Amino acid sequence: MTYPYTEPLFSNFLLVRMTLPLDKLEDFSKHMHELIPRVFSKKVGWELLRAGTHADKETVRVVHLWQLPEPANLWEGMYSVAADSTYAQLNKLVRTESQELLRLAPLSPVKLELHEQSLDHFALCELGLVQDWRQVCQWRERLLTLNVRKETGPKDWPLYATFRPQTGDLRRQINMWQLDRSALGNAASWEAEVEKTAPESAKLADGTVVVAKHGPIEVYDVLRY
Repeated sequence: MTYPYTEPLFSNFLLVRMTLPLDKLEDFSKHMHELIPRVFSKKVGWELLRAGTHADKETVRVVHLWQLPEPANLWEGMYSVAADSTYAQLNKLVRTESQELLRLAPLSPVKLELHEQSLDHFALCELGLVQDWRQVCQWRERLLTLNVRKETGPKDWPLYATFRPQTGDLRRQINMWQLDRSALGNAASWEAEVEKTAPESAKLADGTVVVAKHGPIEVYDVLRY
């Protein structure tokens, strides 16, 4: 079996979150369209798996999910792109930026479709986990069955991947779904369940709750450069 990227279980991934003025998104996209093949792909070997936006009144949040070569060459990548004049123009448009190195969690789906194969939307949700490592391992095994039944999140949201952060606060997990426009409204009932009681995807088979804290679901429109 082949995958659209190399060494999926041992690859590093980079989650980048940015904010910029809403009226600068078009310029930002033009610069990214130029930089991806010329700099990110050719010079440092980064593969863009997903890009998305969530717009407010005056600002827009932009998220990038990259696959990095092994070992992670984050410093090399930042050094290489910083010397590019187009990147310098792009960087001036960004108000805030955070970067986080990720790895696939055990038993996560390993068929990560490339950016051009994505649906119209994707969503992220960060989970804080209990400190009991044995329970966490049992819970992750159970998630494999829930994922097959598409019950790891809102109804009709197939899980795209589960990531384990390698930087920042540990004992976290980031679930990522990709979804069709028709399923967007299903998040509300899921989040209401989270508020009242832990959903089945937060528990072991015996009802023990392993997810100590659910972050909000972040839904993004897919951005194609």
